[in-house]
Amino acid sequence: MATGAIDKSAVAKYFMGLPTDVLGPVPVSINGISRLNLGESNLNFLVVTNHGKFVLRINMDLGSVTKSSSEFNSLRALAGLGIAPAAFHLDESKVSFGETSLVVEYFEGRPLSELEEGGVSVESAAKLAHVVAAVHSIDERKLAIQLPVRGISYESWFARMRKDIDYVRQNRKSRSLGAGFDELLRDSLDRLQMPAESAPPNVSAPGHGDVCAQNVIVDDDGVMRLIDWENFGSWDPAAEIAKVFEAFGMDFPVDRESEFLSVYTSLRQDQTLRERLRVFRPIVRLEQLTWGIRHVFEIANGEMNKAFVEATKMSEHLAFVDSCLNRLVKTGLIDLNLEEIPELEIFPQTIRSSGHQLRP
Repeated sequence: MATGAIDKSAVAKYFMGLPTDVLGPVPVSINGISRLNLGESNLNFLVVTNHGKFVLRINMDLGSVTKSSSEFNSLRALAGLGIAPAAFHLDESKVSFGETSLVVEYFEGRPLSELEEGGVSVESAAKLAHVVAAVHSIDERKLAIQLPVRGISYESWFARMRKDIDYVRQNRKSRSLGAGFDELLRDSLDRLQMPAESAPPNVSAPGHGDVCAQNVIVDDDGVMRLIDWENFGSWDPAAEIAKVFEAFGMDFPVDRESEFLSVYTSLRQDQTLRERLRVFRPIVRLEQLTWGIRHVFEIANGEMNKAFVEATKMSEHLAFVDSCLNRLVKTGLIDLNLEEIPELEIFPQTIRSSGHQLRP
């Protein structure tokens, strides 16, 4: 297993050593390498070669050993549909970088998050609806893989949040933090859950799994495409759209939501979509908080690759948690006065002040 730094020289050496059947028989020469935006669990490099432009995606999540292979298989299954990057190479050996990795096509363009800083425009909301509807309309029977089940059932979302809350509780307890915040999370979860007979029906379709502003690439002609397909699988379309509205990473005003739904429903029929969307939206809000808190502890505990921990900014993850909590309080999903939030002890002060905390 590799122990050296994951830097540009290591990436160049890796590409020049790729088998000839990956990019072509002509030896690879490197014209440029740059680090792309850091994802939540991947280290990404843009590599410009004599064969074209590629993205090297190195898995940084030590607990997800099949993540690279899952994304690679998904991209291969989506080949030819024009909605996902081509996949060229999967490396599960961990020899070069200490983690699994894959080489995929680079989409020219810029993330939507860099193009519309003031919030999603009406035009972009309509284009995004076209893209999402196209993904949800993929004929699963024609794909060469069995789609993993990601977020179909209402209950599966609660099961995932219970695991997150248990993880958070254990980490807070090991650091001698009081149980009050853990109880607050559990109470909020219990209040959200409805009786089984009232839960929405299970509806599934192929879904991207992480449609956010950072993963939406727009080229110079205004064509919009999606990257980062590691969460591709079977989703309830309403759950995916709820994530778009609630966790897009940009302001998504109500009139843009209406535009999105108007275009989407003109392209794809779903009789109970709006009903299920109303159910999933508060669930997504709470899930963003529980996931965000868990992710902070994972980074602090060293459960992510060292290169990721060194490259990431803990302050950004803490700010994300604070914003999620504020929104939940304002919408009444968490029973707490806004004045109490600055004094609320979610994390040890060592994490708040320095961004790092050794294992207890």
